[in-house]
Amino acid sequence: MNDFDHIPKILNEPIFQKAFRIAELANLSPAQHMDYERNLLDYWTTKAAFDTARDEGREEGLKEGREEGIKQGEEKGRKEGKKEVAAILRQKGLSRKEILEITGLTADEI
Repeated sequence: MNDFDHIPKILNEPIFQKAFRIAELANLSPAQHMDYERNLLDYWTTKAAFDTARDEGREEGLKEGREEGIKQGEEKGRKEGKKEVAAILRQKGLSRKEILEITGLTADEI
């Protein structure tokens, strides 16, 4: 007969592990079962609060990221527009100083 110092590999399968957990719960005293239920409720309440906070934080981060991306895109578009205007003004023969004043660009940006 086998001793229980060595547990056969097949008993490590998920179905058997689940059966063992159910058996352990069935063997709890009423007081232990109440403690178990209370702890389980605390766990699920905490997990739900954590998951909600994480999801709200993720959504807020995505919203801020989108807003920042839009802002950066708009700034880049304005800058590119000013550079296009500067090129046209240069073709029209305006001086560098006049172009800087009109567009608000720096000398390095032209």
